Amino acid sequence: MTAIKQVTLNDVAKASGVSYQTVSRVVNNHPSVAVKTRKRVQKAIDQLGYQPNEAARRLATGRSNTIGLISFGTAHYGPSQMSVNIERALKTRDFSLIISSIDAMTIDELKKAITYLKGQLVDGIIMITPIADIDLSAVTDLCQNIPFIMIDVHQGAHIPSVSIDQAYGAELATQHLLDLGHKHVAHISGPLDWNDARMRYKSWQDTLNKNNLKSDIHKEADWTAQGGYDATRELIKQHTFSALFAANDKMALGAIYALRENGKRVPEDISIIGFDDMPEAAFFTPSLTTIRQDFAVLGVQTAEYLIALIDNDGTPLHQRMLYPSLIQRNSTQQLE
Repeated sequence: MTAIKQVTLNDVAKASGVSYQTVSRVVNNHPSVAVKTRKRVQKAIDQLGYQPNEAARRLATGRSNTIGLISFGTAHYGPSQMSVNIERALKTRDFSLIISSIDAMTIDELKKAITYLKGQLVDGIIMITPIADIDLSAVTDLCQNIPFIMIDVHQGAHIPSVSIDQAYGAELATQHLLDLGHKHVAHISGPLDWNDARMRYKSWQDTLNKNNLKSDIHKEADWTAQGGYDATRELIKQHTFSALFAANDKMALGAIYALRENGKRVPEDISIIGFDDMPEAAFFTPSLTTIRQDFAVLGVQTAEYLIALIDNDGTPLHQRMLYPSLIQRNSTQQLE
């Protein structure tokens, strides 16, 4: 049987009528190649079926074009969307992704994941770290000289990070209900050991307090529809309220079901607002007013920032903040 000859850079150079060095620049995505020449070389690569030798390219460039992602909580909508959109953004920039999932957000678990990813020779690391009270200086020490970005750390963290302004989003949600005339606004928070849940809860309190209203109608839940259902049943038993801010859309779904089960109409009797704007939110009955987090933009910002850190040691280390928006649908209305 005749052995299949592996296509080389020289073969591509001959087919496209350029030098070996030019083909190498195209393969390694070097900017100093004319667009017309790049297209001609890429056409030859596609026709010949050339596959780059990753080991050789790594030796030549000193880079693997691979990013490590440490993920946590991906059973929930927010963290799962972060992972998906980060991968999508990196792929469009010719970076592949190695994911290391951890079951507990502890320094020991982070250390294991970081050590593993370093062993894979990644160029940088992204960490989805939604749990509050993580020792950020310890994380910095663990990463040593490898560029890294943290997602979902607390607002104002002095560390390379990308976050969505949860306090602003919760203020939008609460103020929307106040503007509709509601003065008794309940809140179902997520687990308060999560940064996002803690910031949304605090902002709900602050917004009510600024308007001289009480902020004592609250239940903590677990991000799930079941959790929202259970929390709403308890709130109905213990309090009187005309509006409810659920800290994510899944809990809002459970809350709507509990309210209906108890003879409460949405929004005629109780207005309800969620958080996230998951795709299904527009198809709830009624369609859900919510706060939209743009996870696609978060993915792009994270990829761009980490690549900048990889390419340039002088890139400023700071927190990039994104802002959510109010999506008004049919689950809220003016209080009569």
